[in-house]
This record gives sequence, structure tokens and C-alpha cells, in this order.
Amino acid sequence: MKKLTPSCLVIMLILFAIFFAGKFLSNSEKSTRLSFISNFINTLSFPFEKGFSYINDFSKSFKTRSTLEKKVKNLEKENEKLKFQNSMLKQQVYDSPLLEKQLDFRNTINFRNIPARILYYSPTSWFDTAFLNVGTDLEVKKGMGVVNSEGLIGQIISVSKKSSLLSSLTEGSSAVGGMVQRTGVKGIVKGDFSDFLIFTYLRSDADILIGDICVTSGDGSLIPSGIPIGKVKKITNDRVSDTKTAQIEPFVKFHEIDNVFIAILENEQ
Repeated sequence: MKKLTPSCLVIMLILFAIFFAGKFLSNSEKSTRLSFISNFINTLSFPFEKGFSYINDFSKSFKTRSTLEKKVKNLEKENEKLKFQNSMLKQQVYDSPLLEKQLDFRNTINFRNIPARILYYSPTSWFDTAFLNVGTDLEVKKGMGVVNSEGLIGQIISVSKKSSLLSSLTEGSSAVGGMVQRTGVKGIVKGDFSDFLIFTYLRSDADILIGDICVTSGDGSLIPSGIPIGKVKKITNDRVSDTKTAQIEPFVKFHEIDNVFIAILENEQ
């Protein structure tokens, strides 16, 4: 910043002197001449008064605006906080009846189980899998069945210490022992890479009807018997192999679950 020259200082002093002299003379009415001089000086000093007034008003306006901006920012932060709290409360209201239903179910099942929660689903549409928040540290093993209040969801296909991977019944590689609840007819329930399951290895004279309930048989796996799987939607007869095949609609919608239970058989404790 450049320093003021002596001539500039002199001019500024003269202007200030004129300004204050005008103020002094404006209050004196001793003579017309003084009044004329006073008016003349007031006229000269008027721009300076206005300038000081504008500066003062601008300063006040700037301070007021700065204060308002701070208040607005604080209100915005408070609003975001309230939105988050409201969202959490809504989620608790939504989760409450679902959790209550699952807890009631847990009290009715006759096998030991480990409660778990889905962390996230597989990001690709090629696999119907999901990661759970429990692992070997809580006795989870590969092949164990995973259930909820609707029925069988799938099986554990891999395990680490703190997490495990759940595969849906609808996966093409999935296979569990199944049984017609009404008649006890047994077969194998397989995944079909679709929203339906295939109930195979049924004899041609097997007593199975559309609308029958298919449950787990408990044979050849770590899955307890009697867990609901789904309902028979279609039956196909194969004359060449002299067998029947049934299409099963699963009770559980895989991508609509959060809380699950991993079944533990008595001989696995």
C-alpha cells in the first residue's frame, strides 16, 4: 500500500477542518454573513457526511448479513440432524413388528438356532447370495440351513470367523431334501435359476397335488425336518423316466429379508 504524500495529508486536514467548522458555525446565528459561510461550509461538507453515513450503514448491514448467514447455517445443520433422527425413528417403527414376528417364531421352533442379520446381498444378479454377520466364532458351519418365520431361505456355503455366505434355495447349485407335508412323499428340491424350485425324483404314482405344502425332510443334510419350503404350483409327468416333477413356489422372497436364524441340529452342538 502506497504512503500518503504530505500534500495529500494537508488536503485531508483542510477538509476535516472545513467539516468541523461547518458544524460549529451551523449552530451560530450571530450574523447573516456567518450564516452564509455556514451554509457554504455545510454544502461542502455534505458529501463527506453522506459518505460517512453510507459507510456506517454498510458496516451495520454487513454485520447483520453475516449474523443471518451464521444463523441460517446453524438452522440447516439442525434441520439435517432432525431429518436423520426422524428417519431412524421411522425405521424403528418399521422394524418393530418384523422383529417381534421373528422373535415369536424363534420361541416356537424346536431346534437350537443362531440369530443373524443380512449385511448385504451379492452385488451381481448372477447369484442369489447374501453375507451374514455371524461365522465360526458362533459355531456356524458350511451346509447349515437358514430360516425365518416364513420358512427355509437357503444354506450356508462358506464361512469365516465373523461372517458367512448364504445361498438362496433358488440358486442353481442348491439342493435339499424335500417332503410333501400331507403324504410324506420324499424327493429333492433344487434351485432353477428362477423364482421357482423344482421338486424331483418323485415316482410316477407319488401322491402329490397342486396346492400341497413342501417341507424339509431332514435327510442327508444339516437342515432339520418339517421346515416349510413352498407350495406346489405345477406337476409334470415324464413317461420316459416314469417319474413326476413338481414346480414349487417358495414361501420366502429372498431379497425381502433382514433377520434370519441359522439352524443347528442336536448332533452338531
